[in-house]
Amino acid sequence: MLKKLLKFRKKIDRLDDKLIKILTKRAKVVGEVAKLKSLQPTQRDKLFIKPDRESQMLNSLVMRVNFSKNYSHNFYKAVFRLIISASNHLEQSNFEAIYFDDQSPSAICAYYGFFCKATQYSSFALCLQNCGADCVIFCPSTHALTSEELNIMAAKGINFFANTASICPNLPHYNICGIIE
Repeated sequence: MLKKLLKFRKKIDRLDDKLIKILTKRAKVVGEVAKLKSLQPTQRDKLFIKPDRESQMLNSLVMRVNFSKNYSHNFYKAVFRLIISASNHLEQSNFEAIYFDDQSPSAICAYYGFFCKATQYSSFALCLQNCGADCVIFCPSTHALTSEELNIMAAKGINFFANTASICPNLPHYNICGIIE
């Protein structure tokens, strides 16, 4: 039995080596994407996270998998979500997520895994005060964004995730980079 186990472990090691090579190649392409995005004219175009694109990618990747009885859609989705989160981190490693409620950490983990710094403040005003263009504010449905707050975010180039209840639909020029699901 031990001999068989060692044989399987060696096989897993060879597969891991292949994964490392593939992930390294992917990381290089992600680096090229980051360079291209950094040349974009507006902060919105420079966003390294595009939730709609990521959702399409995840669905496409999961649909292409030949499923076995051992692994579900959720297994592959979790693996790909982690790869995408790591790629987001590679594109902008100094990124910080800022929030002021208790629900946002789960949304931050869903989009970024554990790859970004997350800082909690006691109020949205403090989030605005401490946030710059390399941050994303997570804004829950319990906070209705005011015109003044939206203007501050636009002036500072702050990007934010918001619940649909907190977005004014007639203000498309603000840096909304996603909707918390």
